Amino acid sequence: MKILFKYITRELFYFFFVILSIFCIILLAKETYDTRDEILDDDPRWSDVIQYIVLSLPSEIVGAVPLTAMFAALFAVGMMARNREIIAMVAAGISFRQLLMPVLVFGGTVTVGAFVFSEFVAPGALYRSRYLYEVQIKGKNRYTFIYNDEILRRGEGGRIYKMASFDAENGVMKRPTILEPVQGGGNLKWRIEARSARRVTEPSSGGTVWEFEDMERWTFDEDGAARVERFDVPFRMPLEDKLGGVLSPEKKVEEMNFVEISNLVDIYKRQQNPILLPLYQTAFHKKFATPIACVLLSLVGFAVAADLRLRRLVLAFTFGLGLGLFYFVVSEGVGGAGAKGFVPPFIAAWSPVLVFSLVVYGLIYRLNRVR
Repeated sequence: MKILFKYITRELFYFFFVILSIFCIILLAKETYDTRDEILDDDPRWSDVIQYIVLSLPSEIVGAVPLTAMFAALFAVGMMARNREIIAMVAAGISFRQLLMPVLVFGGTVTVGAFVFSEFVAPGALYRSRYLYEVQIKGKNRYTFIYNDEILRRGEGGRIYKMASFDAENGVMKRPTILEPVQGGGNLKWRIEARSARRVTEPSSGGTVWEFEDMERWTFDEDGAARVERFDVPFRMPLEDKLGGVLSPEKKVEEMNFVEISNLVDIYKRQQNPILLPLYQTAFHKKFATPIACVLLSLVGFAVAADLRLRRLVLAFTFGLGLGLFYFVVSEGVGGAGAKGFVPPFIAAWSPVLVFSLVVYGLIYRLNRVR
């Protein structure tokens, strides 16, 4: 059985990397074709174009890995079924449950690899590719990626942040105005205006505080009367946690890793933001739900290709492809509804996984009845 286990596992990974390589070549050709106008019109450096094309691939690969795993199982097991190897194994007393083990190991390995790749490679590569396209190829100002201009944001507890710009790279506010409302009321508790503010580390506590230059503070009493204080020396004070995430230029969801999305979920929960909170909560859950599709679709590919009643490989391939595409249609449809708040984020991310788990169970049960 160990020899058989190694044989099936080797065939699964062989077809997986062959299909993935073909997919990458197709993507490279597509990206090259899509950037032809920029290459001809803007005359960028070829090194920037090549980097942009290569760095655009990882995010596309993440989305294609589950289908690639299914195709690998379809081809590997389908070729065995076509060559009567599956029949020989079953006739020798090996159950389909035993044949499932190498598929589970293959699917589990691809799932872990897909999650790691989507966390540590794809987000940074996509962000860098967008930077190369907009700054190096199209010639836009690089500060659009680290500066956010004319900011008006609501923070924790209804606090209002208004400023001319925020430098996310260095943590510097320009001409900030901060309004702190009275909890449960419409009046102001205090107001701050300053020439600038920068994020610094407090030596005594090691925590993060903000150092204001040329600051003025208005403190209001219950009747609305103000007491004004002017600080001619730098004044330090703590503000809310993860304030940089509130003020920074927004990344696309695909450009964020698990930690960044989790931070934004915390921020928007505190702000009770009904528009952005469902979007990032759905993305948070899909970070885990999407890689699991690798296992499910691998099992779909095995169950369809190994079914002795599907005599032809083309028929098995078509049926498996239909199930795989149906999964992505359902996943994208329900996920889009969850991002817009029509469906609870947890259900939006995990319901396709649950549904296809039942489909996989039905297919495997059907196989075991043959045995």
